[in-house]
Amino acid sequence: MELNAKYKKLYRETAREYLHSMRENISLLSQDPQKGELKKAIYMAAHSLAGQSAVAGYPNIARVSSLIEGIFKAETEDSVVDEISSAIDKLLLSVDEIEKHDREMDLGEEIEKLEEEV
Repeated sequence: MELNAKYKKLYRETAREYLHSMRENISLLSQDPQKGELKKAIYMAAHSLAGQSAVAGYPNIARVSSLIEGIFKAETEDSVVDEISSAIDKLLLSVDEIEKHDREMDLGEEIEKLEEEV
């Protein structure tokens, strides 16, 4: 399914909102790992981004977001914060790539790293 320009723009805008929210909450979580509401907020943003990306036809972004969601659903060790921060940065770059070149980045490396944590 090909998205028209209006929906692609909406996708990019909301994807960035989810990613900025995740980045901010990850930063706060690194300061206080016991904050359950931050973990829930990251989980919800990752869940929403995963679904939105899958529908929009961006499987790499959907997969990385789904893995981040899984990490927070499973409440794994707090030591993965750096890897998740790095993945969020790559997701933002991928959204930029969609805007500039109408394609997402290859996120295979991030997928492999996060799959080890789930």
